Amino acid sequence: MSTAPVTPSVSEISTSAELAEAAERWRGEPAIALDTEFVRERTFFPQLGLVQIADSTQSYLIDPLPISDLEPLHSILTNRDIVKVAHSVSEDLEVLYHRFGDFPDPLFDTQVAAALAGHDGSMGYRRLVAELFSVELAKGQTRTNWLRRPLTPEQKLYAARDVHYLLPAWEILSPALEETGRLAWVFEESWRRSDAARILPDPEQAYLRLNGTGRMNRRRLALARRLATWREQRARERDVPRNFILKESALLAIARNQPTSRTELEQIPDLGPRQRERLAERIFSMVREVQALPSSQLPDPIPTLPREERVKRSLNAMVEAVRRKAAELDVPPTSLASRRELKELLLAALDGELGSPPPPFDGWRWPLLGAELQQAIEP
Repeated sequence: MSTAPVTPSVSEISTSAELAEAAERWRGEPAIALDTEFVRERTFFPQLGLVQIADSTQSYLIDPLPISDLEPLHSILTNRDIVKVAHSVSEDLEVLYHRFGDFPDPLFDTQVAAALAGHDGSMGYRRLVAELFSVELAKGQTRTNWLRRPLTPEQKLYAARDVHYLLPAWEILSPALEETGRLAWVFEESWRRSDAARILPDPEQAYLRLNGTGRMNRRRLALARRLATWREQRARERDVPRNFILKESALLAIARNQPTSRTELEQIPDLGPRQRERLAERIFSMVREVQALPSSQLPDPIPTLPREERVKRSLNAMVEAVRRKAAELDVPPTSLASRRELKELLLAALDGELGSPPPPFDGWRWPLLGAELQQAIEP
Protein backbone atom coordinates (compact mmCIF):
# COMPACT_ATOMS: atom_id res chain seq x y z
CA MET A 1 0.00 0.00 0.00
CA SER A 2 1.35 3.42 -0.96
CA THR A 3 1.85 6.04 1.71
CA ALA A 4 1.93 9.81 1.52
CA PRO A 5 5.33 11.39 0.77
CA VAL A 6 7.08 13.18 3.59
CA THR A 7 7.64 16.93 3.61
CA PRO A 8 11.42 17.31 3.64
CA SER A 9 13.24 19.75 5.88
CA VAL A 10 14.48 22.36 3.40
CA SER A 11 17.10 25.09 3.54
CA GLU A 12 17.04 27.71 0.78
CA ILE A 13 20.38 29.08 -0.41
CA SER A 14 20.46 32.35 -2.35
CA THR A 15 23.77 34.02 -1.42
CA SER A 16 27.44 33.18 -1.89
CA ALA A 17 27.97 33.14 1.87
CA GLU A 18 25.12 30.66 2.44
CA LEU A 19 26.47 28.41 -0.30
CA ALA A 20 30.01 28.48 1.10
CA GLU A 21 28.69 27.58 4.57
CA ALA A 22 26.64 24.67 3.21
CA ALA A 23 29.58 23.39 1.15
CA GLU A 24 31.65 23.18 4.33
CA ARG A 25 29.01 20.87 5.83
CA TRP A 26 28.83 18.72 2.69
CA ARG A 27 32.59 18.11 2.77
CA GLY A 28 32.04 15.84 5.74
CA GLU A 29 29.40 13.72 3.98
CA PRO A 30 30.18 10.39 2.27
CA ALA A 31 27.45 11.10 -0.29
CA ILE A 32 25.02 13.81 -1.31
CA ALA A 33 21.94 13.67 -3.51
CA LEU A 34 21.89 15.88 -6.61
CA ASP A 35 19.30 17.16 -9.05
CA THR A 36 18.84 20.21 -11.25
CA GLU A 37 15.99 22.15 -12.79
CA PHE A 38 16.56 24.06 -15.99
CA VAL A 39 14.91 25.65 -19.01
CA ARG A 40 15.97 25.19 -22.64
CA GLU A 41 12.88 25.36 -24.86
CA ARG A 42 14.18 28.34 -26.82
CA THR A 43 17.93 28.14 -26.25
CA PHE A 44 20.79 25.93 -27.39
CA PHE A 45 22.42 25.89 -23.98
CA PRO A 46 20.26 24.79 -21.01
CA GLN A 47 19.68 27.59 -18.51
CA LEU A 48 20.22 26.45 -14.94
CA GLY A 49 17.29 27.46 -12.75
CA LEU A 50 17.80 25.50 -9.53
CA VAL A 51 20.19 22.99 -7.97
CA GLN A 52 18.88 20.59 -5.33
CA ILE A 53 21.17 18.89 -2.84
CA ALA A 54 20.27 16.54 0.00
CA ASP A 55 22.63 15.37 2.69
CA SER A 56 22.11 13.14 5.71
CA THR A 57 20.08 15.81 7.52
CA GLN A 58 18.03 17.85 5.06
CA SER A 59 17.46 19.09 1.51
CA TYR A 60 18.81 22.33 0.06
CA LEU A 61 17.48 24.46 -2.78
CA ILE A 62 20.28 26.49 -4.35
CA ASP A 63 19.12 29.45 -6.41
CA PRO A 64 21.93 30.09 -8.95
CA LEU A 65 20.40 33.28 -10.31
CA PRO A 66 21.41 35.72 -7.53
CA ILE A 67 24.59 33.89 -6.45
CA SER A 68 27.71 35.47 -7.89
CA ASP A 69 30.13 32.70 -6.88
CA LEU A 70 29.09 29.06 -7.44
CA GLU A 71 32.63 27.73 -6.97
CA PRO A 72 31.85 26.18 -3.54
CA LEU A 73 29.21 24.03 -5.26
CA HIS A 74 31.61 23.20 -8.08
CA SER A 75 34.24 22.09 -5.57
CA ILE A 76 31.76 19.68 -3.97
CA LEU A 77 30.60 18.25 -7.29
CA THR A 78 34.19 17.41 -8.27
CA ASN A 79 35.29 16.21 -4.81
CA ARG A 80 36.10 12.54 -5.31
CA ASP A 81 35.60 11.79 -1.62
CA ILE A 82 31.89 12.52 -1.91
CA VAL A 83 29.59 10.29 -3.98
CA LYS A 84 27.04 12.25 -5.96
CA VAL A 85 23.74 10.34 -6.14
CA ALA A 86 21.34 11.28 -8.94
CA HIS A 87 18.60 9.67 -11.01
CA SER A 88 18.67 9.40 -14.81
CA VAL A 89 21.52 11.82 -14.79
CA SER A 90 22.18 12.60 -18.48
CA GLU A 91 20.29 15.91 -18.62
CA ASP A 92 21.69 17.05 -15.28
CA LEU A 93 25.19 16.33 -16.57
CA GLU A 94 24.54 18.45 -19.63
CA VAL A 95 23.36 21.51 -17.72
CA LEU A 96 26.16 21.19 -15.16
CA TYR A 97 28.79 20.76 -17.87
CA HIS A 98 27.64 23.92 -19.62
CA ARG A 99 27.74 25.80 -16.31
CA PHE A 100 31.01 24.45 -14.85
CA GLY A 101 32.94 22.89 -17.73
CA ASP A 102 33.24 19.46 -16.11
CA PHE A 103 31.19 16.72 -14.47
CA PRO A 104 30.24 15.53 -10.98
CA ASP A 105 32.53 12.71 -9.90
CA PRO A 106 32.14 10.06 -8.58
CA LEU A 107 28.58 9.57 -9.74
CA PHE A 108 25.97 6.99 -8.73
CA ASP A 109 22.93 6.96 -11.04
CA THR A 110 20.04 5.30 -9.22
CA GLN A 111 18.31 4.47 -12.52
CA VAL A 112 21.36 2.47 -13.61
CA ALA A 113 21.69 0.96 -10.15
CA ALA A 114 18.04 -0.10 -10.05
CA ALA A 115 18.37 -1.84 -13.42
CA LEU A 116 21.50 -3.73 -12.35
CA ALA A 117 19.74 -4.68 -9.13
CA GLY A 118 16.96 -6.33 -11.14
CA HIS A 119 14.40 -3.55 -11.47
CA ASP A 120 13.05 -2.14 -14.73
CA GLY A 121 15.72 -0.74 -17.05
CA SER A 122 14.17 2.69 -17.59
CA MET A 123 12.54 3.33 -14.24
CA GLY A 124 11.61 6.95 -13.55
CA TYR A 125 12.19 8.58 -10.18
CA ARG A 126 8.53 8.40 -9.14
CA ARG A 127 8.39 4.68 -9.82
CA LEU A 128 11.71 4.08 -8.05
CA VAL A 129 10.35 5.80 -4.94
CA ALA A 130 7.11 3.84 -5.18
CA GLU A 131 8.91 0.49 -5.47
CA LEU A 132 11.56 1.07 -2.82
CA PHE A 133 9.57 3.09 -0.28
CA SER A 134 5.88 2.53 -1.16
CA VAL A 135 5.49 6.29 -1.51
CA GLU A 136 3.41 7.88 -4.25
CA LEU A 137 4.88 11.19 -5.39
CA ALA A 138 2.86 13.79 -7.26
CA LYS A 139 3.55 14.21 -10.96
CA GLY A 140 6.25 16.67 -11.97
CA GLN A 141 5.96 20.39 -12.58
CA THR A 142 5.99 19.87 -16.35
CA ARG A 143 4.97 23.44 -17.20
CA THR A 144 7.22 25.15 -14.69
CA ASN A 145 9.48 28.00 -15.74
CA TRP A 146 12.35 27.43 -13.33
CA LEU A 147 13.85 30.83 -14.17
CA ARG A 148 10.84 32.79 -12.94
CA ARG A 149 10.95 34.20 -9.43
CA PRO A 150 9.65 33.84 -6.84
CA LEU A 151 9.25 30.07 -6.90
CA THR A 152 5.93 28.88 -5.53
CA PRO A 153 5.67 26.67 -2.43
CA GLU A 154 4.51 23.84 -4.71
CA GLN A 155 7.61 24.21 -6.89
CA LYS A 156 9.90 24.21 -3.88
CA LEU A 157 8.25 21.12 -2.38
CA TYR A 158 8.46 19.28 -5.69
CA ALA A 159 12.13 20.20 -6.10
CA ALA A 160 13.00 19.15 -2.56
CA ARG A 161 11.24 15.79 -2.92
CA ASP A 162 13.21 15.18 -6.11
CA VAL A 163 16.33 14.65 -3.99
CA HIS A 164 14.84 13.57 -0.66
CA TYR A 165 14.67 9.85 -1.49
CA LEU A 166 17.94 9.53 -3.41
CA LEU A 167 20.28 8.90 -0.48
CA PRO A 168 17.91 6.32 1.07
CA ALA A 169 17.78 4.65 -2.37
CA TRP A 170 21.58 4.65 -2.51
CA GLU A 171 21.70 3.10 0.96
CA ILE A 172 19.41 0.27 -0.23
CA LEU A 173 20.86 -0.34 -3.69
CA SER A 174 24.55 0.07 -2.98
CA PRO A 175 24.97 -2.84 -0.49
CA ALA A 176 22.84 -5.13 -2.68
CA LEU A 177 24.99 -4.35 -5.72
CA GLU A 178 28.21 -4.75 -3.77
CA GLU A 179 27.07 -8.20 -2.66
CA THR A 180 26.57 -9.27 -6.29
CA GLY A 181 29.79 -7.66 -7.50
CA ARG A 182 27.96 -5.06 -9.59
CA LEU A 183 28.61 -1.87 -7.65
CA ALA A 184 31.64 -0.97 -9.78
CA TRP A 185 29.47 -1.43 -12.88
CA VAL A 186 27.15 1.34 -11.67
CA PHE A 187 29.98 3.82 -11.16
CA GLU A 188 31.40 2.93 -14.59
CA GLU A 189 28.04 3.31 -16.31
CA SER A 190 27.30 6.55 -14.49
CA TRP A 191 30.68 7.99 -15.47
CA ARG A 192 30.21 6.83 -19.07
CA ARG A 193 27.39 9.35 -19.35
CA SER A 194 29.91 12.10 -18.58
CA ASP A 195 30.86 12.53 -22.22
CA ALA A 196 31.72 16.05 -23.32
CA ALA A 197 31.76 14.96 -26.98
CA ARG A 198 28.14 13.84 -26.68
CA ILE A 199 27.05 17.04 -24.98
CA LEU A 200 29.05 19.50 -27.07
CA PRO A 201 30.36 17.68 -30.15
CA ASP A 202 32.89 19.06 -32.60
CA PRO A 203 30.73 20.97 -35.12
CA GLU A 204 32.58 19.15 -37.93
CA GLN A 205 31.24 15.88 -36.49
CA ALA A 206 27.65 17.06 -36.05
CA TYR A 207 26.53 15.26 -39.23
CA LEU A 208 27.29 11.93 -37.57
CA ARG A 209 24.36 12.56 -35.21
CA LEU A 210 21.83 12.98 -38.00
CA ASN A 211 19.26 10.25 -38.56
CA GLY A 212 18.97 9.26 -42.20
CA THR A 213 22.48 9.55 -43.62
CA GLY A 214 23.29 5.83 -43.62
CA ARG A 215 22.59 5.23 -47.31
CA MET A 216 23.81 8.57 -48.68
CA ASN A 217 26.56 8.63 -51.25
CA ARG A 218 29.71 10.57 -50.44
CA ARG A 219 28.70 13.78 -52.25
CA ARG A 220 25.35 13.98 -50.50
CA LEU A 221 26.97 13.13 -47.22
CA ALA A 222 29.48 15.94 -47.76
CA LEU A 223 26.60 18.40 -48.11
CA ALA A 224 24.93 16.98 -44.99
CA ARG A 225 28.25 17.50 -43.19
CA ARG A 226 28.56 21.08 -44.43
CA LEU A 227 24.97 21.96 -43.52
CA ALA A 228 25.20 20.31 -40.09
CA THR A 229 28.47 22.10 -39.30
CA TRP A 230 26.99 25.47 -40.28
CA ARG A 231 23.78 24.78 -38.31
CA GLU A 232 25.71 23.70 -35.21
CA GLN A 233 27.94 26.77 -35.25
CA ARG A 234 25.04 29.15 -35.89
CA ALA A 235 22.89 27.60 -33.14
CA ARG A 236 25.68 27.99 -30.59
CA GLU A 237 26.45 31.56 -31.66
CA ARG A 238 22.81 32.60 -31.38
CA ASP A 239 22.02 30.30 -28.42
CA VAL A 240 18.93 28.82 -30.07
CA PRO A 241 17.91 25.20 -30.70
CA ARG A 242 19.35 23.61 -33.83
CA ASN A 243 15.93 23.25 -35.43
CA PHE A 244 15.36 26.99 -35.05
CA ILE A 245 18.19 27.41 -37.56
CA LEU A 246 17.20 24.57 -39.90
CA LYS A 247 15.00 21.55 -39.21
CA GLU A 248 16.75 18.22 -39.53
CA SER A 249 14.21 16.97 -42.09
CA ALA A 250 14.92 20.02 -44.28
CA LEU A 251 18.68 19.60 -43.85
CA LEU A 252 18.51 15.98 -45.00
CA ALA A 253 16.26 16.83 -47.95
CA ILE A 254 18.68 19.56 -49.07
CA ALA A 255 21.59 17.11 -48.80
CA ARG A 256 19.75 14.52 -50.91
CA ASN A 257 18.42 16.90 -53.58
CA GLN A 258 21.22 19.50 -53.69
CA PRO A 259 18.99 22.35 -54.92
CA THR A 260 20.61 25.08 -57.03
CA SER A 261 17.53 27.16 -57.85
CA ARG A 262 14.64 28.68 -55.95
CA THR A 263 12.22 26.39 -57.79
CA GLU A 264 14.11 23.34 -56.53
CA LEU A 265 14.36 24.85 -53.06
CA GLU A 266 10.57 25.20 -52.94
CA GLN A 267 10.33 21.41 -53.04
CA ILE A 268 12.22 21.04 -49.75
CA PRO A 269 9.83 20.09 -46.90
CA ASP A 270 9.78 21.93 -43.56
CA LEU A 271 11.35 25.03 -45.08
CA GLY A 272 8.84 27.87 -44.88
CA PRO A 273 8.69 30.77 -47.36
CA ARG A 274 10.35 33.32 -45.07
CA GLN A 275 13.11 30.95 -44.03
CA ARG A 276 13.58 29.86 -47.64
CA GLU A 277 14.00 33.46 -48.73
CA ARG A 278 16.42 34.22 -45.90
CA LEU A 279 18.60 31.11 -46.41
CA ALA A 280 18.42 30.59 -50.18
CA GLU A 281 21.76 32.15 -51.14
CA ARG A 282 23.56 30.56 -48.20
CA ILE A 283 22.19 27.12 -49.11
CA PHE A 284 23.09 27.56 -52.79
CA SER A 285 26.59 28.63 -51.78
CA MET A 286 27.06 25.50 -49.67
CA VAL A 287 25.71 23.30 -52.45
CA ARG A 288 28.16 24.83 -54.95
CA GLU A 289 31.01 24.52 -52.47
CA VAL A 290 30.36 20.80 -51.98
CA GLN A 291 29.81 20.11 -55.67
CA ALA A 292 33.28 21.55 -56.32
CA LEU A 293 35.03 19.33 -53.79
CA PRO A 294 37.44 16.73 -55.20
CA SER A 295 36.70 13.11 -54.33
CA SER A 296 39.63 13.04 -51.93
CA GLN A 297 37.87 15.57 -49.68
CA LEU A 298 34.53 13.79 -49.51
CA PRO A 299 33.70 11.97 -46.26
CA ASP A 300 33.66 8.21 -46.13
CA PRO A 301 30.17 6.67 -46.24
CA ILE A 302 28.48 6.07 -42.90
CA PRO A 303 29.20 2.43 -42.04
CA THR A 304 26.08 0.26 -42.17
CA LEU A 305 25.48 -3.43 -41.75
CA PRO A 306 25.33 -5.41 -44.99
CA ARG A 307 21.87 -6.66 -45.90
CA GLU A 308 22.86 -10.29 -45.83
CA GLU A 309 21.13 -13.23 -44.21
CA ARG A 310 24.22 -14.25 -42.26
CA VAL A 311 24.41 -10.73 -40.81
CA LYS A 312 20.75 -10.86 -39.78
CA ARG A 313 21.29 -14.27 -38.19
CA SER A 314 24.36 -13.00 -36.35
CA LEU A 315 22.50 -9.98 -34.97
CA ASN A 316 19.57 -12.12 -33.83
CA ALA A 317 21.96 -14.57 -32.18
CA MET A 318 23.67 -11.69 -30.37
CA VAL A 319 20.31 -10.39 -29.15
CA GLU A 320 19.48 -13.86 -27.87
CA ALA A 321 22.87 -14.14 -26.12
CA VAL A 322 22.16 -10.88 -24.30
CA ARG A 323 18.71 -12.10 -23.28
CA ARG A 324 20.14 -15.33 -21.88
CA LYS A 325 22.78 -13.49 -19.88
CA ALA A 326 20.23 -10.96 -18.63
CA ALA A 327 17.94 -13.78 -17.46
CA GLU A 328 20.90 -15.42 -15.72
CA LEU A 329 21.71 -12.17 -13.91
CA ASP A 330 18.04 -11.21 -13.38
CA VAL A 331 18.49 -7.81 -15.01
CA PRO A 332 16.75 -6.13 -17.98
CA PRO A 333 18.46 -7.00 -21.30
CA THR A 334 18.82 -3.30 -22.14
CA SER A 335 21.05 -2.82 -19.08
CA LEU A 336 23.56 -5.12 -20.80
CA ALA A 337 23.21 -3.97 -24.41
CA SER A 338 20.69 -2.32 -26.69
CA ARG A 339 20.04 -3.52 -30.23
CA ARG A 340 21.76 -0.39 -31.56
CA GLU A 341 24.87 -1.13 -29.51
CA LEU A 342 24.88 -4.71 -30.75
CA LYS A 343 24.70 -3.46 -34.34
CA GLU A 344 27.73 -1.25 -33.73
CA LEU A 345 29.59 -4.20 -32.21
CA LEU A 346 28.70 -6.43 -35.14
CA LEU A 347 29.85 -3.75 -37.56
CA ALA A 348 33.18 -3.55 -35.73
CA ALA A 349 33.49 -7.34 -35.88
CA LEU A 350 32.84 -7.40 -39.62
CA ASP A 351 35.58 -4.78 -39.99
CA GLY A 352 37.94 -6.97 -37.95
CA GLU A 353 38.22 -4.51 -35.04
CA LEU A 354 37.08 -6.59 -32.07
CA GLY A 355 40.56 -6.66 -30.61
CA SER A 356 39.46 -3.36 -29.09
CA PRO A 357 35.67 -3.57 -28.59
CA PRO A 358 33.77 -0.29 -29.05
CA PRO A 359 31.92 1.44 -26.20
CA PRO A 360 30.06 0.41 -24.17
CA PHE A 361 31.65 -3.03 -24.44
CA ASP A 362 35.11 -1.76 -23.57
CA GLY A 363 34.38 -1.98 -19.84
CA TRP A 364 32.72 -4.51 -17.56
CA ARG A 365 30.47 -5.90 -20.29
CA TRP A 366 33.25 -7.51 -22.33
CA PRO A 367 34.42 -10.05 -19.72
CA LEU A 368 30.77 -10.80 -19.06
CA LEU A 369 29.47 -11.03 -22.64
CA GLY A 370 32.39 -10.92 -25.05
CA ALA A 371 32.86 -14.64 -25.61
CA GLU A 372 29.14 -15.33 -26.18
CA LEU A 373 28.77 -12.38 -28.54
CA GLN A 374 31.78 -13.38 -30.61
CA GLN A 375 30.46 -16.94 -30.86
CA ALA A 376 27.14 -15.59 -32.13
CA ILE A 377 28.79 -13.89 -35.13
CA GLU A 378 28.87 -16.04 -38.23
CA PRO A 379 32.16 -15.93 -40.19
